[in-house]
Amino acid sequence: MTQTLVFLAGAALALMLLGHAFTPPAERLPLRQWTPVYLMDRVGHGFRALWAISQARGERFEEVRREQLTQEQRDAEDERRRRRGRSPEDPEGPQDPGRP
Repeated sequence: MTQTLVFLAGAALALMLLGHAFTPPAERLPLRQWTPVYLMDRVGHGFRALWAISQARGERFEEVRREQLTQEQRDAEDERRRRRGRSPEDPEGPQDPGRP
């Protein structure tokens, strides 16, 4: 139980620091003015920062993957997406409610 609490406290601290680092300098408070509400807000900023980083990394990964495909492979992939009812530009496409 103690290990779990220490882990959660460490994760919250890491998210607070990440959120503080991603906060614009004009919005940052000095250390003496930090309150519990401000720190919890930094945790939210940390989650949003991680989300933005993961989205950017996924988009970049998809770009690199598409660049490495030959034109013939790209055409075949686009045709498969069209058959599934998805746009070639939108890798996710519309979600089919009948599929998991």
